[in-house]
Amino acid sequence: MSSLNDISQEQLEAFVDGQLDAPDKARVLLALEASETLRTQVAELRRLKDMVRLAYDEVPEPLPRPIASPPIGGYAVAAAAGALIMLAVTQLIAWNWNGKSSLGDHSVATAATAPPQASLAAVDPELVMFHISTSDDRVGTELLDQVELVASQYRRSGRALRVVVVANNEGLRLYQVGHSQNERRIRELFARYDNITFAACGNTLQRLAGSGDSVRLLPQAIVVDSGVAEIARRQQQGWKYIRI
Repeated sequence: MSSLNDISQEQLEAFVDGQLDAPDKARVLLALEASETLRTQVAELRRLKDMVRLAYDEVPEPLPRPIASPPIGGYAVAAAAGALIMLAVTQLIAWNWNGKSSLGDHSVATAATAPPQASLAAVDPELVMFHISTSDDRVGTELLDQVELVASQYRRSGRALRVVVVANNEGLRLYQVGHSQNERRIRELFARYDNITFAACGNTLQRLAGSGDSVRLLPQAIVVDSGVAEIARRQQQGWKYIRI
């Protein structure tokens, strides 16, 4: 019978997403029967996914965005993912412009836009978390476009913001030296904005290393124990969540 230690975080995610083949699914089901801890983790994963689906259901109609050329072939997948991100970002900006946030502890307000005598440390930022789990560079580029869009909007308005990009599974390739086509873009964003954090899943790194795939990350990326656990923890702290 499968034990708790036999089931990885990636397998639980694949189980919740319905991506396991029949033997692996049966093994996870056996482990779930024997472990209340695993059942709790699966319930939390499903709750997070339900929250994301609900957020997309309530997203308002976005403003039209110019497109250089119609998507063809595999690019259609990236374009569709980009549309979903744009919807969520549009909703985020609308939420924040219509109401004052009470989340967090950091500000990016400038001297020109901050209220007189205001203490930047006392301004509560908005907290926004992006999640990527695909190695498609076009999707990664679209994600970084939206990260920069949100960061620049807040900087121009003098409002405080913190952004984290959590990458796990194949999404870790976004930070991989010599693999990601967005290396320069990540370095530039990291240098330009001190309120953007790039987080890599340690569980994924260990799994890849165990299979002989040693991944060297960009120095701008920090390693967290588990991407899923990091997402759950930040959501409990009030971070808005946008997954590709």
